Amino acid sequence: VVALGREDICLSPLKPPGLYEVGLLQKRLDNLSDGNGNGNDDVTAVEKMIQSLIDANWETLGAEVKLQKGRGTLPKGPLKELGSACSSGDGSLATNAILKLSEKL
Repeated sequence: VVALGREDICLSPLKPPGLYEVGLLQKRLDNLSDGNGNGNDDVTAVEKMIQSLIDANWETLGAEVKLQKGRGTLPKGPLKELGSACSSGDGSLATNAILKLSEKL
């Protein structure tokens, strides 16, 4: 796909998470929902990010990552990885980052 006749700018499609990754994300989401973290802002934020990734809603996910970086309560390493994956629209990288992030809760 060429953007408005400019041959030097090509748009690459975003890669949503695959079926296996969606299964992993759904399992983690269920574990967080069933866990004792109800009412915890960090758990709620991670649940929202997981659901955004499952839905391949990159804008919502990116906004939530920026918000959480500003809050500073979640681990910075996985958040940085998630932000990079979100910017590139790579579902596999985003899945790995968000699974690392949710392990810390």
